[in-house]
Amino acid sequence: SFENEGEPGRVVRHRGWGSNITDLQVLPGKGIIGSCAKNKAPIWIENTENRKTVLFSENEGMDEFKSRLAVPLIMNNQLLGVIACVSKKPAGLTQGHLNRLSMIASCAASFLSAARIKQQWDYAKNLDPITDVPNHRFLADYRRAIETEILNHRKPLFSLMVHIKNLPMVYEMYGVDMGDKLLRQIVSILSHSLPSPKHTFKYSDAAFLVLLMEVSRDEARHIENRLRLVFENPVYVDGKSVFIAAEIGLSSYPEDGKNLGEIIGVAWTRTSQHVKVTT
Repeated sequence: SFENEGEPGRVVRHRGWGSNITDLQVLPGKGIIGSCAKNKAPIWIENTENRKTVLFSENEGMDEFKSRLAVPLIMNNQLLGVIACVSKKPAGLTQGHLNRLSMIASCAASFLSAARIKQQWDYAKNLDPITDVPNHRFLADYRRAIETEILNHRKPLFSLMVHIKNLPMVYEMYGVDMGDKLLRQIVSILSHSLPSPKHTFKYSDAAFLVLLMEVSRDEARHIENRLRLVFENPVYVDGKSVFIAAEIGLSSYPEDGKNLGEIIGVAWTRTSQHVKVTT
């Protein structure tokens, strides 16, 4: 499948190929699959004979497949993916297979496009209206999917919680418009101060959660301390300096919990309970 046209894709699922290729990157223009994607046109090779023909890339070890077929998934002229079939028999895939697979691809493209539109709607309705980042409801509804994505490889993960303790006071003193702008400014600070890849959520009215990936424990501690220093200084909103009392808590997977809920809870409890509120 291809999330964005012209960019690398990935194998979503397969069966009967004798090896796990789900982590394989699909490059447009590379091999039969990539060429089919690049040209948005079916490729049917009835018999490879002695020709060097690759499915994805060189040195893939799939020479035993003598007949190959790839059909693009296209909706509104947008490439969504490619369906590929192979056979160990010469002439194992015929014009009839091409016709049937093209019909399947047409239906699949329609269903896939509808599913993506629904996914976009579901994502949009769970964005915080002020900061435009996923809210707590999104985190709750998609927690299992998020866990599968970021915890499946058993790599270290850090949960960073930032709670703006004096946010109600800011709204009371400066007004709703200034308070909203402050929240957007904090999101900007988190975006530029914390390394990618990361996931940012509006955890509550006054708290943000950031899931940090691909950082070491020392790096995570350094990030936490650096962020504390950042919030010791006033945040400037429309030229006005606004002092905020930021409580910060850090937890890690798997040391502090076996799932996302546990490490988020630990990060929340580790936020300081004795921050001096400055006005």
